[in-house]
Amino acid sequence: DEVGDINFTIQEVNGSEFAIVDNDDTIDNNRFIQSITQTISVGVDHFDINAKYQNYDTNTNFTYYDKDLNIYSKLDLNITAKNKDDETVTNYNKECYAKDIEIDIAHNYVDVNVSKIIFKYIDKAGNEYDKNVSKDKKISFTYSKNNFTTDNNGSTSVEVYLNFDRNISNPVNPFEFNLTEIDVNDTDVNGSKIF
Repeated sequence: DEVGDINFTIQEVNGSEFAIVDNDDTIDNNRFIQSITQTISVGVDHFDINAKYQNYDTNTNFTYYDKDLNIYSKLDLNITAKNKDDETVTNYNKECYAKDIEIDIAHNYVDVNVSKIIFKYIDKAGNEYDKNVSKDKKISFTYSKNNFTTDNNGSTSVEVYLNFDRNISNPVNPFEFNLTEIDVNDTDVNGSKIF
């Protein structure tokens, strides 16, 4: 029920060995079956993703274009490493088994005259990372394993701020921008949320 390594050693116990009948005329090294040790790694089964996406103006559900991300739509993501029984695995943290994760955010087709989605994300330490991507591509970034802290074993969160490049001399009609799916994965496991 937890992520980690399990070390198995199988060996005979003196007095219960298979060849106990020979204990009075055979030395131990010849009588006992050789022991064997095996390590089995138990990993995360899946990532659970909770997401809340909202416009800058939450009352009218509207976000203006803003090339400097002073006005933005915001995605709050909570990511939790889970086992097969859907329980949080607390050893998935930066001190033990956490890995860098890839976060991919898919969206609907943007059918207006803008070229880029601008975005930034803020990690658990408050560091900001400014990015942009073509309007036809997924929003993608690598999120450091250091964000899986021991204060919140097995879970992390990230804030993602989104808008579009703006050219003041090129007006653009309003349009609807929807997130369609979020995928989170490390090298061994993934999780997804479909909106």
